[in-house]
Amino acid sequence: IPENVDIVDLELAGRPARRFLPNGARTDRGVLYLHGGGYYVGSLDAYRSPMAHLSVAGDAVVTGLDSRLAPENTYPAALDDAVAAFEEMSESLAAKKLMIAGDSAGGGLVLSTLLALRDEGTVLPATAIILSPFADLASESQSRKYNRRADPVLPTSRVAQLQKLYIGDSQADNRYISPAMADFDGLPPIL
Repeated sequence: IPENVDIVDLELAGRPARRFLPNGARTDRGVLYLHGGGYYVGSLDAYRSPMAHLSVAGDAVVTGLDSRLAPENTYPAALDDAVAAFEEMSESLAAKKLMIAGDSAGGGLVLSTLLALRDEGTVLPATAIILSPFADLASESQSRKYNRRADPVLPTSRVAQLQKLYIGDSQADNRYISPAMADFDGLPPIL
C-alpha cells in the first residue's frame, strides 16, 4: 500500500465499502471498484493494494464495494449492490466524473452494471475499465469455446460448479449474468 493513501472503511448502499484517497488527490472525480473472485470469494482486504495503487495512478478517490457473494446470495444480489452503489455515488458526484472498474468477476459485474443502468434509463458513468472480465457464465462466447481445454488448475467441470453458485436458479444466458453476449449500444467507453 502506498504510504500517501488514506484508507477509510464506510458503508455504501448498505454494503461495506472502503475508500482510498491519495494525499492531494482530486476529489471531484471517483472510481467505483468491483473486486473479482468468481462471485463467491474476494474481499476488500484482498484488493487493498490494487485499489490503493489505482487511486494513486488515477489521482482520484477509489471506492471498493464489498458486494454480496454466492452461494448465500445468488444472482442478482451482486448486481443489485453494484447498481445501488453507483447510484448512491452519483448523488454526491456527477456521473460524468465517475468510472466503474473491476477485474475477473468484478469486470463482468461492471458490464452487467452498465447494462442495468442503461436499461433502467438512469445516468451512466463517464467510462469503465474491465480487466480480464468473467463475462460469459454460459460459456458460449467464441473465446470460451476456443480456449476450452483441460486445465489442471481449474478444470471446466469445476468452473461450471462455481458458476452455478452465482447463477442459482437463473439462466446462464441472461445478459446480466453473461454480459459478453449483450448489446453494448449506448454504453460509455470501455477499456
